[in-house]
Amino acid sequence: MRWFVITVAALVGTAILEVALIAASVHYLGVLVTLLLMVATSALGFWLLTRQSSRAWREMRSATADQRPPTAEAVDGVYALVASLLVVVPGFLTDAIGLIALIPVVRRAVHRRVLARLALRLPPSMVGPVRVQAKRGRSSATHTPTTPTTSVDARQLDMGTIVEGDVR
Repeated sequence: MRWFVITVAALVGTAILEVALIAASVHYLGVLVTLLLMVATSALGFWLLTRQSSRAWREMRSATADQRPPTAEAVDGVYALVASLLVVVPGFLTDAIGLIALIPVVRRAVHRRVLARLALRLPPSMVGPVRVQAKRGRSSATHTPTTPTTSVDARQLDMGTIVEGDVR
């Protein structure tokens, strides 16, 4: 219920800001220039949408051809689709957010964050390759998902003899 209220408030707030920005644009630039800008950014959004979706589809097919799970490519494709759709929607605020979201640095940061959150929500057996460390003579083994943010180096641990391996 909380997410629903936040989503509705964000959509209403965005709509109010869009109308205010369009009104300010009409006041300072005129009706014709404002309409031309909105049509031009929507056309740019459609072009980005076709370009980004075909690129994402190509990368997903390449990943499956290499027998890799296309998780990263799928997340990147959905992200590019949402960012391109924001540019298609008429309005200056959504255009700015969509274009900023397509900058490669921003894209990588969001991509890492989404994958990290996704890995936290999935059961450990679905995360993918797992780094396993076990001390001889003990029955307990620790495992952590192999992600850039959670890597464990056996040399830093002082637990005796450690047997390492990747489990797929």
